[in-house]
Amino acid sequence: FEDCRIPLKIIATNIENGELTVFETWKILDAVLCSIAVPTVYRPNLYREYRYLDWWLRSNLPVLQMNSKHIIAVSCVSELYTKLVPHNKIFTFNLKKPFWKYNYEVLRKSVSISLLSQEILELEVAKYRWKKIQLIRPDISWYDFLDIAKLKKFVEIGYKEAEKVLKK
Repeated sequence: FEDCRIPLKIIATNIENGELTVFETWKILDAVLCSIAVPTVYRPNLYREYRYLDWWLRSNLPVLQMNSKHIIAVSCVSELYTKLVPHNKIFTFNLKKPFWKYNYEVLRKSVSISLLSQEILELEVAKYRWKKIQLIRPDISWYDFLDIAKLKKFVEIGYKEAEKVLKK
């Protein structure tokens, strides 16, 4: 964190007491792993003596935790205009029953709707507090949001979107 030219904060939720933790020191990779740890999919990550998860538990786009009036925020919540498509596989697990093939997609879309609603509210409150926010939202809607095997592709898409937004 100390080597960042632009101040960076990463949040995660202490799963033991529910408190929001803002990481400003420590190793960035470890803070990111705490912040992206999806409950029940990934194990909580240990920091000091507490375990952390997040993904959406407290705030998916924590612009209100930033002390600056100028903020670059990144959201990986894809736009919701994609159709529901049944999945045959989650990670390496084959889904044989139609119930699970469709319900996984319903769950994915439901979580996206919840996350996007949370983000919109936080952005509105931030604007009310006179914060200027440049939002980077790469379109990864054609990928499964739990597919970390495509990490390089996600980084490439995010990098191109950041270049586009920050050049404005």
